[in-house]
Amino acid sequence: MSFPYFWVEVVRFGKFFSIRKTYFLQVKRLILFGTLEKCAFLILLILKSYSTCGVGYVN
Repeated sequence: MSFPYFWVEVVRFGKFFSIRKTYFLQVKRLILFGTLEKCAFLILLILKSYSTCGVGYVN
């Protein structure tokens, strides 16, 4: 194996690894934001149902 060829393979592997890492982080961020949005939506639904039932906050 020649020396420059080895470095080309190392650079390719590094790029592949960094692309996979950024993709994984983006997917993780999307899952996190999706979960937070679902939680916020459920909290709003619960608060709305309490307020329509008369159990909610008294003004």
